[in-house]
Amino acid sequence: KTDPYFEVYGAKGDVVYKSEVIENSMDPEWEMADVDMNALTNGNLDMKIRITFSDSDEDEKKDYLGQILVSVNDIVKRQEDGVTTPYNITKGMHSDGLGQIQVQDVKLIDFVDLREKAKQLKDEAEDVRMSSYEKARVSKAVAEEAQVAMIEAKKAQQDAMVAEEVAEEASKRVEEL
Repeated sequence: KTDPYFEVYGAKGDVVYKSEVIENSMDPEWEMADVDMNALTNGNLDMKIRITFSDSDEDEKKDYLGQILVSVNDIVKRQEDGVTTPYNITKGMHSDGLGQIQVQDVKLIDFVDLREKAKQLKDEAEDVRMSSYEKARVSKAVAEEAQVAMIEAKKAQQDAMVAEEVAEEASKRVEEL
């Protein structure tokens, strides 16, 4: 008999979860595990994760039994499709007779797909950039119109001054007559 346990390795290669040891069992059933999906997959649910299986010994050494490589999306999809085929545990190039593991239930709770969130934020930033560009373009057009209006007002003021001078000159001539 073995005292099996499993470890789940994250995107950075570190252990993100270690199960309890099931003593003296060739057919262990572990408790449901809560694993941080972002630590596990770095936001990429298609990334293959590594789950290793070991035998716990009294001397605290672990005897490596094998592993599976699987993506979270594959586990979820199999569950959604009702597929109950277990995963074969492999050790090096060998997979015959090493055992199988069946995942009974998977729930993604409060998972934020970081890649999707980054895309969403990029799209929002692009929308803000385009809106700012449009506002700047409109502001520039308004400023140009204001500048033209100021030039026209100055011209009208000059024309009024010339008209005043002409009127004054005409008034002097009328007085002289």
